[in-house]
Amino acid sequence: MKLHYIPTSPYARIVRAMAIETGLDGRMELVETTIRDSKSALLDLNPVGRVPTLVTEGGLVLSETLIICSYLDNQHERRRMIPLEIPDHWEVLALVGTATGLMDGIITLTREQRRPDALRWSEIVDFESARIDRCLDDFQARIADGCFDDRANLAEIVLGCSLGFVELRLPEIDWRRRRPDLDRWYEDFAARPSMQKSAPPA
Repeated sequence: MKLHYIPTSPYARIVRAMAIETGLDGRMELVETTIRDSKSALLDLNPVGRVPTLVTEGGLVLSETLIICSYLDNQHERRRMIPLEIPDHWEVLALVGTATGLMDGIITLTREQRRPDALRWSEIVDFESARIDRCLDDFQARIADGCFDDRANLAEIVLGCSLGFVELRLPEIDWRRRRPDLDRWYEDFAARPSMQKSAPPA
């Protein structure tokens, strides 16, 4: 398998961490690419031009993080990262949805804050900041209620990568102070080999 990625992409990091957790990283070649580039070799594989893009051993080209992770979860012999059993299957995917929404809010806010002051939309900044707060509060409450155990799943990977991206790109968001359970959970999860090995450059 070949994973086309950029080191700073949190979505690509999710796939890389998933591969490490499932023991598939040894079968995955990492191919660093460029995006938003009309000359990118990625465009020959994926007309959308986004990372991550996975080329399977059979030559199938997959894009979108959840699709790639679903594929990987069918390629290993370890415990599933997206449980097959009902209701666990849907409960994990529901958490993946919330964690992905958190990630989307973080990325949208980051892009908006990079714009010149005269072009920045305060409405977008306010909306995405509120979305981030709601998602963080939701996970604080869930973790305080015993949501996650010591067996990693895909929702935890997405959440861990989202929080890592906040730390890297939006350090002014003081999310830890009011969310001690989420803070403790992240400290433990960030120490996992999958998170350490997939960490983006500072």
